[in-house]
Amino acid sequence: MKKTVRAIAACTAIVLGGVLLAGVTDNDDPAADVELSASTPIDEPGLAAAVKSSSVDKLGQETRNAYAVAQLPDPVVEKIRGEKGKNWAFGSSTFPLATGEGNEGAPASALYVAKRNGKDWQVEYEGTDGFFALVEQAPEAVLPAEEKQNLLAAKANTYATKTGLALPWKVGDSWFMGGGPHGDDGRSKPFNSIDFNGGDGTVLAPADGTVYRSCVKNGSALVKLVHANGFSTTYYHMTGLIKSKAGTKIKAGTKLGKIGTQLPCGGFASGPHVHFSLLKGKNKVPVNGMTIGGWTFKEGAQSYQGSASHAGQTVGTGRPMKNFGAGK
Repeated sequence: MKKTVRAIAACTAIVLGGVLLAGVTDNDDPAADVELSASTPIDEPGLAAAVKSSSVDKLGQETRNAYAVAQLPDPVVEKIRGEKGKNWAFGSSTFPLATGEGNEGAPASALYVAKRNGKDWQVEYEGTDGFFALVEQAPEAVLPAEEKQNLLAAKANTYATKTGLALPWKVGDSWFMGGGPHGDDGRSKPFNSIDFNGGDGTVLAPADGTVYRSCVKNGSALVKLVHANGFSTTYYHMTGLIKSKAGTKIKAGTKLGKIGTQLPCGGFASGPHVHFSLLKGKNKVPVNGMTIGGWTFKEGAQSYQGSASHAGQTVGTGRPMKNFGAGK
């Protein structure tokens, strides 16, 4: 991604360093100028400090390796929900990426559940046994039953290669795979992310799921959907985000936002697209061999390369691909 995109003629397709831009002349969305509601204020004594400290201890080494840095910035700690006694909390912790070219991708983020024991907090992060245990114990005010069920679906140690997910735009329409399989931060393995753009730029939920936002800033955020089959998907760089309350269950096809170049938690984007990632809990799931929207993806030797196949047709980076839906 070496150039700044200034104008793109309609009905054209241009590949710029792994992100293909097509049929987009103006991605401004009035909703993008409306500030999203901030997370619930953290008023539990010692919670913010405990989450910051445990994020560094439990997630820090993995994130430093992914970001290829020796020192991490402080995580952005947000609370989604607490309870009256201030002994439980549910939220997210996100390590911002540096901003600028060479920092492609999305920030490392994880949901947490925290339980106070006296003056201390036990903080556990999604995808771990400790997290699942606290999810099961958490009061209804913090985690309603249906939300618990979705979060616990990631407990299974295996997953199907047919994901049950559509591609994140209207079924039957074609978009471009602007950047083939690459790491969630743009560089490191596993290659669990793909960049897409096209059509009118409207990003849709690929399946039913529970919606969350983290690193909320300037009308954008990292959007996460937790699906009932154990997979989670995330979406970065968008404008005009869904305003549904965190923890709301939404249907497949619900608008999540519009492709953009937003960097609420750092990174880089030379042109409007959505950075789509596949996870199970906080654990990154390689898209290699996975079927999404009827296409089975294959990673390349390097980031942003690779291909996708459907019914004998194979497309590479920079080529259009039709969304065949979740059941194909």
